Amino acid sequence: MTSWSFKRLSAVGTLVIALWLGSLTATLFLSSRLRLSADIADAKASYEFLRKRRVDIATLQRKLASLENSSEVRATAVSAPSGKAALSVVQQIARSAVESSGGKFLSSVEMATAPVAGTIVLQFRARIAEKQVSLLLASLEKNNPQLEVEELQLMAKADRPDTPTDIEVTAAIRARWLARGST
Repeated sequence: MTSWSFKRLSAVGTLVIALWLGSLTATLFLSSRLRLSADIADAKASYEFLRKRRVDIATLQRKLASLENSSEVRATAVSAPSGKAALSVVQQIARSAVESSGGKFLSSVEMATAPVAGTIVLQFRARIAEKQVSLLLASLEKNNPQLEVEELQLMAKADRPDTPTDIEVTAAIRARWLARGST
């Protein structure tokens, strides 16, 4: 037989354990709910941040068009729909510079063209009077768009020492190019 006090003590002990387990379960449930509530609030904040960051494509296209048409860009880069078109523009600039200096444009070859946008390097050969070489270089470097003479080889073939000579110029010129729509 068990005593009355032992029964009472075991009942109180069982009650305390049941209350402790109940409070532990309630605490775990509430903490998971609070964590879930915090996660929902973070997701809403992230959604609002992303929604506010949305880009208006039409506005960006207008800004790009105004940038492409600006005088600063035209002064520093060739604007063309493709690398080949940009190369053609640079070739025409080189041909015009040679011809305006009184020389003869002999040939040109593409040295490098960036696939999307960036730079173009064109090598050309020309024959020009010795006195006009500086005019040719000035014409190339002060052009619009600006070109950079990367390599320059001059070769003179004088028949007689007292006659003016023609110089065969081989030059590599670099230009920046900006891809634009083919409209």
